[in-house]
Amino acid sequence: MTSHTNALPGSTLRFQRLSGPETEPIVLQPSASIIIGRSSVCDVQLSDPMISRNHLRLECSGGDWILEDTGSRHGTEINGVRLTPNTPAPLANHDQITLGPWLFAVRMGAESDGEHRGINASTINTAADGGGQIETINPVDMQNLASERLDLIMDCAASIHTATEIEQLAESVLDVVVAGTGFSRAALARPVESFDTVDLLGCRDQDGKQGGEISISKTMLRRASRGELVRMADAPDMQQAMSIISLGITSAICCPVLVGSRVLAYIYLDTLGAPSAIQPDAAAFCHAIARLTGMAMASIERTHLEQRQTKFVADLNAARQVQQRMMPREADTIGSITYAMRSKPGRVIAGDIFDITPIDDNRTAFFLGDVVGKGMPAAMMMGMTQSNLAAALRHNPDLAIAMAEVNKQLHARSADNEFITLLAAIYDRDNRVLEFVDAGHGYCMRRTSEGKASLIDSEGGLPLGIDPGFVYEIERVENIAADDRIILFSDGVVEQIGPNNEEFGVERISEILGASADVGTDVTRLLEAVIEFARTDALSDDVTIASIKPA
Repeated sequence: MTSHTNALPGSTLRFQRLSGPETEPIVLQPSASIIIGRSSVCDVQLSDPMISRNHLRLECSGGDWILEDTGSRHGTEINGVRLTPNTPAPLANHDQITLGPWLFAVRMGAESDGEHRGINASTINTAADGGGQIETINPVDMQNLASERLDLIMDCAASIHTATEIEQLAESVLDVVVAGTGFSRAALARPVESFDTVDLLGCRDQDGKQGGEISISKTMLRRASRGELVRMADAPDMQQAMSIISLGITSAICCPVLVGSRVLAYIYLDTLGAPSAIQPDAAAFCHAIARLTGMAMASIERTHLEQRQTKFVADLNAARQVQQRMMPREADTIGSITYAMRSKPGRVIAGDIFDITPIDDNRTAFFLGDVVGKGMPAAMMMGMTQSNLAAALRHNPDLAIAMAEVNKQLHARSADNEFITLLAAIYDRDNRVLEFVDAGHGYCMRRTSEGKASLIDSEGGLPLGIDPGFVYEIERVENIAADDRIILFSDGVVEQIGPNNEEFGVERISEILGASADVGTDVTRLLEAVIEFARTDALSDDVTIASIKPA
C-alpha cells in the first residue's frame, strides 16, 4: 500500500479497518486529489478483485474531505448508502465506508492520530473473557416471542420511526429493551477501532438514568461483530473471578444491529446482582428490537448523507453563480489587448478568478488565479481579490505594491487554510513589455509567432493571504511581438487526471497551443482536449483558460 503525502492545510484523514481482510490503516494527508484503487499507480492501492483499478477519488478542499466513486464496478457505500458514480459526497467524522470486502471507519483530525473523541468512550472489559462462557443464541429460539411483548415491539417501531437523530433513536431503543428484557443496564454502542473502544450512543444505568459509562466484554463484541447474538452465561469459574465479583455482573447479552451483513452498532445488556428478573425470551426480544433499530439507523444515515450532499451541491452552485457573474465576457478587446477566455467549473472546487482592467490607453492589466477552497467561502475570497486588486491597480499601477496591498487584506480576512495563487500582469503596448508578479501560480505561457509555446520563467512568490509582510517582485518579458500570445490557465488544466491516473501535464498544453491559430482557438482547443483526456465532461477541478495578444 502506498499513500499520498503532498500536504496542504486541512485535517488528516484515517480509514480504520472494522472488517474485511487484514490491512494497515489508510492515513492520508490533505491533497489536491488522491486515487484509491487496485492499480499499482494509484495513490493508495488495495489489492482485491472487488476493487476497481481506479475505484474512488478523495479530495480535501478548504479543510473538508470529499469522496467520489469514479464508476467502480462494485460501488462504494457511505453508512450503507450506495453512492451515485461520479457524484461527490462530503465525508464526516465517524462515517463508515464500504469498499469491496472492507468496512472502514472514518477518523479525522486528532482522532486520525489515535486520539479518540467519541460521544462517550467506553473502555472494554476483558475480565469476563477468561472465566465466563460466551454462548451463541440459536436463531430458532429467537422465534418464540411471547405475545405480551408484541405491544412493546410495536411501540418501539412507532417511536423509532419518528427519530431523526441517532441519539434520539438510542433513547427509544434502550427504553424498550430494558422494559422488555428485565436487564438492569443497557447501551447502544457504535464500533470505533477494532474492539478497543466504542462510542456509547446511549446508555441506561441500573436506576434507569441516562448517560454514564458501561464496560463491555471484548470477546462478546468480537463474536457479535460476526453477526451473531451472544450471551455471557453464568458459570462457577466466572463467578469466582475477582474482576467479575468487583463488577457485580451476573448476566449479559450483546446483539449486533445489522443492515445486510454490515454491523452498524451493538445493543448491549447486562445486569448487576440476581438475574431473576430477566425474561426467558430476552435474547429473542433483543434480536427483534435490533432488526428494527438497524432499519431505522440506515434510514437516518441515508437521510443525513442526502442532506449533506444537498447542502454541498447548493453551496457549490451558489459559488459557481457568483464566479460566472464576476467573470468578463468570453472574448473582447480591452485597452491594449485582445483576449478570449473560457471557464468551466469542476465537480468540487469553485474558486478560479480572471479579470482584465485597463490602466490607461497604453497599459492593460489582467490576472488569473485559483482560490484554495470550495463553495461560498471560495467564491467570496475570489470576489474580494478581484475587486481589491482592480482597485489597487487603479490607485497605483505598480504591480508589486498592488499585490502587497491585496495580500495584507486577504490575510486579515481569511482563515489559516485559505489562500490564493495568482499571476497578475500589465502589458505595455508602446514598449512591447509584459510586467508580471507570480504569487505561487506558475502557469503562464508565451506562444510566439513561430509556433513555439513554453512556460514563462518565473522566480515566483508566496500565494496571497499567507504572509502579510511578503515582498513581491516584478518580473518582465521583453520584445512582445504583435503576433505573440500570452496564455494563462489554472492548475485544473495541468492536473486533470485521465483514466490511467495520468495528469494532462504541461507538455500537452504546449503541443496544442503550438498548433493553434488565434486566441479563440487557443482556449477552445485546449478546453476540448482536457475534456477528451478526462473522458468526462465533469472535470475534477475548475478549468480556466485565457489567451491574450496585443490589440
